[in-house]
Amino acid sequence: MLLADDHIMFREGLARLLATYGGLEVVGETANDEEAIVLARQTRPDVVIMQVQMPFEKARESLDEMREVEPPLKVIIVTMFEDPTMMRDFLKLGSVDTC
Repeated sequence: MLLADDHIMFREGLARLLATYGGLEVVGETANDEEAIVLARQTRPDVVIMQVQMPFEKARESLDEMREVEPPLKVIIVTMFEDPTMMRDFLKLGSVDTC
């Protein structure tokens, strides 16, 4: 699992929480989506939990690049935005879920 979020306390807390579950391994952490793409290509995680950056076009580009990583990744989006239309758009872009 790869974690990408610019809030270090959230990212580290999530990593510690996930470490308590058997069979889950955090293979990388980063503060931004550009480095997340590089790390995803290097570490080949099964799942990426990623905070999306606005504007929406930037988020679209990041998700498009994540979809190009082989083997295919499952991407869970973390965002503070509550707009249902935006959430549906993220799902259409290939994210597994939005939180």
